[in-house]
Amino acid sequence: MKSKFKMKKILLFAIYVIAFTLSANAQNLTDVVYLKNGSIIKGIIVEQIPNESLKIETRDGNIFVYKISEIEKLTRETINNKATNRRNSDYVQSKFNKPQGYIGILEIGGGLGVGNWAADRISLNIINGYRFMPQFAIGLGVGLETCMYKVPDWGYEKCTDAIIPVFLHLRSDFIDGKVSPYAALNIGYNMLLDGNFFEGLRLEPTLGVSFNVGRERIMAGLSFVMDRVVYATKISGTYYDDTAMGHALKLKFGFSF
Repeated sequence: MKSKFKMKKILLFAIYVIAFTLSANAQNLTDVVYLKNGSIIKGIIVEQIPNESLKIETRDGNIFVYKISEIEKLTRETINNKATNRRNSDYVQSKFNKPQGYIGILEIGGGLGVGNWAADRISLNIINGYRFMPQFAIGLGVGLETCMYKVPDWGYEKCTDAIIPVFLHLRSDFIDGKVSPYAALNIGYNMLLDGNFFEGLRLEPTLGVSFNVGRERIMAGLSFVMDRVVYATKISGTYYDDTAMGHALKLKFGFSF
């Protein structure tokens, strides 16, 4: 009788040990998503739609959604220790959140005119493009901008032109990380919506910083605007068309998605 009771206790203890071991091993496993762009995301897969998409939650609570076409392979791996967990979490967070694919950018800005044809600015830009890698993206943009200025040497009060810039957008985020300095260049043409002078070639280089916020990228930058100005000048009683460049320093904020 005692022998049977003792055997039963041993069996229950063995079952407990096996269950505890399996539970511990399960807690030490993590889902790993290998992306075709080279990124590796570690966490728990919380949703999977066959042949469509996958949602994974990292250990620090961030959730990422990927199309099945973006994924190279899925595995489960053992978490060795806390230090490894921290490294894995830091790795996920340090990567550029959308290193490749379609990008949409929305920017707002304002600035002060500098130089002879100084024009203060308020602007809104919308850009659609493609990011080939964090270090290179290209797109097409359109905007709406007001130019508030005073005509040099004419004694006019401040006037306002409303323009629609249409431009090619080139940009580079220098570092493949969650925070990076960036450079951008808009090259295009200003279409005069209302006003008299600011129509023609437009150049706008920008330097700034961008950083991850979930799946979006927030950015802030300082740009130098150069616009062609067409005006009339009087020589010997006759008016002739002449050109100049209007300049401004502009602070811009935006996000990409």
